[in-house]
Amino acid sequence: MSPRSRLIAAVAATLKPVARAEDCLRWFNEPEWPEPVQWVLAAARELHTIHQADPDANIANDYANLGGLLIQIVWPDDIQDEERDGRVADLAAQIGLLQIAITAVMKSAYDMGLRPAQIDIPQLDSAVVEKAGRERELRGIEGRLDALERVLNERFAGEAGDNRPRTQVLIVTRYVALMARSIRAMRGALRVGPLLDLALFERATLAMAQATRDLIGTVRAAASKASESLKSAADAMKQPVRKLVGGIRTLVRRVLRQEAAPDLPEQAPPPIPEDMLDQARAMILAGQAPPAHWTPAIIELDFDGEENLTSLAPVAGLTALQTLTLANTGVSDLAPVAGLTALQTLS
Repeated sequence: MSPRSRLIAAVAATLKPVARAEDCLRWFNEPEWPEPVQWVLAAARELHTIHQADPDANIANDYANLGGLLIQIVWPDDIQDEERDGRVADLAAQIGLLQIAITAVMKSAYDMGLRPAQIDIPQLDSAVVEKAGRERELRGIEGRLDALERVLNERFAGEAGDNRPRTQVLIVTRYVALMARSIRAMRGALRVGPLLDLALFERATLAMAQATRDLIGTVRAAASKASESLKSAADAMKQPVRKLVGGIRTLVRRVLRQEAAPDLPEQAPPPIPEDMLDQARAMILAGQAPPAHWTPAIIELDFDGEENLTSLAPVAGLTALQTLTLANTGVSDLAPVAGLTALQTLS
């Protein structure tokens, strides 16, 4: 069996525990507790439908995020009824089998060289934190997800219609599907259980940022073959994606800072603003370097179309920077970024 066939078979195997778990759920009358389980099972069915015949490059990301949601389900521990106790145990067993099936999908994806988005902060490999006490920040993330989804729905509504070129329809369909899955994964992380998996948020936002860069690059390369409305829609995604990435990075840095020095809040650096990336861009365009304590959170900068940007001197100290977009700018000297060892994409 080829690696691709094994991957398709692994995806197909996820459906059996999903169906059995759904059967278990039908016994329960109270919807408030099984609701997170229903949400996760619906997500598993969606991924099965998407990847069962033609797994795409984002399959590792999708199933890594689904696995992250599964482990956050909180099982009741105060069951008095023996029959109900048995039903909960049956449901938990099927969820466990689904977790094993997801692991098999991940292994098959790895065998094909498909991996989740690279998490750039080592401490986030298993960064699961309590949601309690972070309600304000999480509402901010939810608001940014809402704004991103609005732009996605409004600007791409007609870009995959029957009157559009076939290639454009394919590109738009794949992009919208990936963005929608990532948004749902993040919403699930916000709603399922009392814990928050920051690595899931990192994977989802990195995948969305990369997909948006790829879309913009593809549309521009197509030149006259791409409609003006599609070019406008692609450009319109840059700001909400950047704001979401900035919000996640700010949340991550705050969590890591709190865990590193919980007893010394007075020694902590000033808080990183939620619009940190926008402020950093404005500073660099004005010839100023961003504050040093922002450096670990600045992993992506997009100056596409900023013709007034001529010097990269303010960027020279951004040692965590991974992606730098300079298309259509006035920059001619790349020497200031030569020492940025984390830089992976320069366009």
